[in-house]
Amino acid sequence: MYRKATWICLILAICAMQSGLTGIGVYMHRLVSMANKNGSLPLSATAATAIYGASDFLGAFGAMIAMQLLKRKTVFIVGFASMGILLSLSGVLLIYENITMMFIALCCFVFCFASFVGAVLWLYVGECAMDTAMGLITLAFQLSIIQQTMCAEYLMDADSGIGI
Repeated sequence: MYRKATWICLILAICAMQSGLTGIGVYMHRLVSMANKNGSLPLSATAATAIYGASDFLGAFGAMIAMQLLKRKTVFIVGFASMGILLSLSGVLLIYENITMMFIALCCFVFCFASFVGAVLWLYVGECAMDTAMGLITLAFQLSIIQQTMCAEYLMDADSGIGI
């Protein structure tokens, strides 16, 4: 049986990966292309994807500040709360077809992930999990990525009536 901290790491890893970050990142170009049918976003899909990636890159620098100023529990709470609010906001903005603000909310979402949850999660997992447990947590990460990449395209398909 593994220690309590290992199970907490596993649950945090699954929650972080099920936030939809991977699916959004992989399909950002298509998402922006489909959402921007009326041309309300003043960027091309390629430029929007590059800006989304830059938000993730800049968030990595924010992680250094967050890890120095906040305790680990606070970093996770602030990170998951802000990600939940921003992802919900982007969904509402998509419903109201405010594509520019939706894109900004998604960029803030990935910035918050990189600043709070992403970096601290790997630091926490590295401190708490040992050998086999680290392998199980990495397996959970990879299975979540596979699941998201297999399902995200179907969820975004306009013909299915589910997505955009």
